[in-house]
Amino acid sequence: MEESKTTAEKRLDGYVALYKAQMEHFRKTVELEWRVTFAAWTLLGVLIYAAAEKSIHFPRLAWVVFVLPLLHVGWLCLIHASEDVDKSLWVSYRRKVLDLLGHPVSEHLDSWTKRPWWKRFAWISLETGVTLLLSFVACKTLAEGT
Repeated sequence: MEESKTTAEKRLDGYVALYKAQMEHFRKTVELEWRVTFAAWTLLGVLIYAAAEKSIHFPRLAWVVFVLPLLHVGWLCLIHASEDVDKSLWVSYRRKVLDLLGHPVSEHLDSWTKRPWWKRFAWISLETGVTLLLSFVACKTLAEGT
């Protein structure tokens, strides 16, 4: 009997460790998402400033204004997919822990982790919207400088 308890404790410790690792991975993924997003916005802000100061001209950097939003949207779609995988894994680990502890598993408990498509779309659209707005201002400022 003592052996099965030890095995159960090891399984519990293993799932708790996996849960914590997945939560940490999620935290780092979100941090990376925002670092890249702020870097894109900063680059566009620098372009706007430089164009307003007439230190750069449209033809040389026009590609950045058009390519950066496309890259940013692709990046956001991939990073949000990664975040959804992280969430589904930590939910499964939490369910295993609750099961091992003898607690009933409730669908309601984990319903907040399942984002509907429109919430994901809204979040990506919000971030992309800022990028597009900055790109539009950069394009307009660069065009005025020519």
